[in-house]
Amino acid sequence: LLALPGDFFHAWRKDWRGFGPIALTILEESHGPVRVLVVSDPRGEGMFCAEIAMHDRTRRITVERGSRALAESAGPAPDAKPEERFADDRDALAHLVSAHLDYIVLDGAVPYGTHAGYHDQARRIIEDNVRNFWPTHDSAILRDGEPQGRPLRIFRVMQPDRIELP
Repeated sequence: LLALPGDFFHAWRKDWRGFGPIALTILEESHGPVRVLVVSDPRGEGMFCAEIAMHDRTRRITVERGSRALAESAGPAPDAKPEERFADDRDALAHLVSAHLDYIVLDGAVPYGTHAGYHDQARRIIEDNVRNFWPTHDSAILRDGEPQGRPLRIFRVMQPDRIELP
């Protein structure tokens, strides 16, 4: 190790930011067990899960990935994109409101190349049912050190007894 050049030991810096403030906001707002659905690309979902794991000392927050809750595997190939689990938006909406979720975290900055159909479906459902999903906070996103145009946003899921299915 002593023979390695000094610049070899430079500090590594994470060039993805914006998930931490959202995780902290959910922790500050909630006082009991909380269920959160995060809808992003695989890397974004992993970053959010990591932020929750680092800050939730009491382990009261359960995070579900959109790639598992809203999609099914398209095949055994590692680069196969997941397909929507629900063919109809009404079925997906019914699932979201019956899953006992408290929050949905929607990543608006998912790059087009990693965009999956379930992400578009979740965005459509939230936009079409604004009374059922209330936006509470946003956070700017940096991906690979570059600011993204759309934010990461928290939506509060209204309780099932007050939700109206179209």
